[in-house]
Amino acid sequence: MSKVKRTIVVKGIGRVKRAPDQMELGLVVQTREKEYEQTIEKADASICKLNAAMVSEGVELEDIKTSNLSIQAEYENAQDARGNYVRRFVGYLCEHEMMIRVPLDLSLLGRLLRAISQTNAHPQLSIRFTVKDKKSVVHELLASAAEDALEKARVLAEASGVTLGKLMHVEDDWQEAVIFSPTNMRVSEAMAMKDRHLAITPEDMDVSHTVRFVWAIE
Repeated sequence: MSKVKRTIVVKGIGRVKRAPDQMELGLVVQTREKEYEQTIEKADASICKLNAAMVSEGVELEDIKTSNLSIQAEYENAQDARGNYVRRFVGYLCEHEMMIRVPLDLSLLGRLLRAISQTNAHPQLSIRFTVKDKKSVVHELLASAAEDALEKARVLAEASGVTLGKLMHVEDDWQEAVIFSPTNMRVSEAMAMKDRHLAITPEDMDVSHTVRFVWAIE
């Protein structure tokens, strides 16, 4: 009869703290018109103005990406002559979502906000701060989790009077880490500051991730 192997299970917690070095500007342009062709033409005109405004401030055109584009018919509930509610077509809505990723530069951010406001495209705007090399953050997180788990396993083995054996299993239920600074800028604040120097310092990112390790013990 085979002897049941004794094991020790430890959860390693990886932590990485980094200062952001990249800005992500999210823009959503909404266009409503009665006719489909007019909706598309007006939306395209707004996007062209925004692209031109950002390029004029030094942003490369390839750094301006479309993250989502939707065009849908809109309806409203209205009463007919008999008082019955009917679904009535009112026009089309086009939503064009853009993402701009550029190096962290608050002077550039101020100029971009000013340029965007002058287009009269009136996009919804969000600003986040992150790092460009997210893969290195992930690698550092996993390495940190492994180091933390090994240290815990050694302490537990010594305290329990057993010898730590070979690593039997690693379980990592990886989900995309949220690698962003806690600092967010609300649209109203951002546009109000468009003519001022942006005297802000984004918070460092503090990212954590947990990995499960199983060691044999002797």
